Amino acid sequence: MNNRPNLSDIKEIIKSKNSELYDKIIIADDLKMNDYAIISYNFKTIIRTLRSTKIPFFKNLHRSFEKISNDIASYQNKNLLIDNILDQNLINQYSTEIEHNAHSSELEFPIQEKNNEVMDVQDVFYLTNSVRKISCESCDGDGLVTCDSHPCNGRHRWECDECIGEGKIYCSNCKGEGWNTCGGWFSGCGGSGQVKEKVKLASGKVSERMVKCSKCSGKGKIICSTCNKSGKVTCPKCSGKRSLTCSKCYSDSKRYGLIDCSTCNAQGKFITFDYVSSAINKNNVKRIIPNGDDILLELTELEKFYSHLGKEQIVFKQINEVLTEKYDEIIKPHCTSFQKELGLKKDSFPKLLKEEISFKIVSCVEFSYTHIISNEVHKGVIINFNESPELHLYTNPELIKTDLNSISKSAVNVFSRLLKTKKSKLKNDRFIEIKLMIYLAKADGIMEDAEKKYLSNQIQDLKDFTNAEKKTLFNLMNMDSLPELTKKDLKFSTNETGLESINKLEELAVIDGERESSEMELIEKIKSFLG
Repeated sequence: MNNRPNLSDIKEIIKSKNSELYDKIIIADDLKMNDYAIISYNFKTIIRTLRSTKIPFFKNLHRSFEKISNDIASYQNKNLLIDNILDQNLINQYSTEIEHNAHSSELEFPIQEKNNEVMDVQDVFYLTNSVRKISCESCDGDGLVTCDSHPCNGRHRWECDECIGEGKIYCSNCKGEGWNTCGGWFSGCGGSGQVKEKVKLASGKVSERMVKCSKCSGKGKIICSTCNKSGKVTCPKCSGKRSLTCSKCYSDSKRYGLIDCSTCNAQGKFITFDYVSSAINKNNVKRIIPNGDDILLELTELEKFYSHLGKEQIVFKQINEVLTEKYDEIIKPHCTSFQKELGLKKDSFPKLLKEEISFKIVSCVEFSYTHIISNEVHKGVIINFNESPELHLYTNPELIKTDLNSISKSAVNVFSRLLKTKKSKLKNDRFIEIKLMIYLAKADGIMEDAEKKYLSNQIQDLKDFTNAEKKTLFNLMNMDSLPELTKKDLKFSTNETGLESINKLEELAVIDGERESSEMELIEKIKSFLG
């Protein structure tokens, strides 16, 4: 932590950043300080995962299998699986993760590097003693299984269950009879064999008589047009073939009623082995870490310092057996904290390979101050006070609130003045006295701390004054050049009250241990107005 600032340092910063405010406040010595560490932490890790793969023994893999099963291990029982031997995508497609612990010996083999840096893409290492060729249990190594389609179930061809192997079914149009009833009265005889016919008699009259139906020749029925009198039609399910054939399974003599085994992709065998895949991860974490008193400051106000951090320092690096550490007493606690928070280990996986850190200490000080006119206590913060101080004020000490009490007070004040009450006279005397003290305190252009404290003690508070009166006093404090005093400004209720105020002004003039000529001239002028 940096050395704690003293009160004079804080006063100088406030005076340089806001001189107008400085002349109107008394700064307390209860300073609070916090050294915020603004940190950007970069880290690189390697994650290793033990997996098992079980790849169908495709024909184009026979040579690859021979190579990986006969190769000699390059590191303990592990060897590099070069991409042109087995495609990585094929391996991943048929792989599953094997449960293992972070210290498993299977995970230990050299990290691939180039120019003293870990390569972002690491090759796969397989366990040479795990390479095997095994038969598929689903098909017993044949690559074929019984057709699972219903109702084939390995038969491939079976009797049609619709026509029961006849190839024909009863005609639904005539219900198997081969004949249909002759149509109704308008298109046939309706099955009676006769129809009505109109004839003209010799007398000229028209009469009806029953004659033989010409459509059915008097039989009352006609041949079914669907089955042509046979009563049966071709079976639509088997198309008259009397049997059904499965479209899924094979029909040749060697594979009759069989389908490809989906488990091994019809290969009958698998290549299986265990392997370790590695992933290099790069991450960044940003933190604002307080170190000191709890102060009135939102951490978001410090985020802008991320863009002003120092150069990144490599504080830890390991590649296989080469280890580099450059921690110092400031950096090491932060790195240790990050390692614990993020679960980073240097001797097991996920393994920490590199740490880079950039940081800046931003010292901030909280101070409290009393406004000498309102006598209200407020707080402020100086951010980065050791380098480029920024003054942050979170409240306005001269903000005048308007509420019902204030409005009521103003109304009472008006009537009090009309009635010339004693309370009104006392308040008016106090207002004039405060006004004169402000004139005197600003007479020499320098507001000393002793003068501020005296003025604050005499004023106490402004709770009896209206907002308009408060504003008048605040405005006087804010003016660089005060308006000329006149006799109208000195209408005390009694001469005794005026003399008491003169005594207080004389006390204020010498409170800093010096008699300034400008202050004494102002007092003499006030005395002359009072007679």
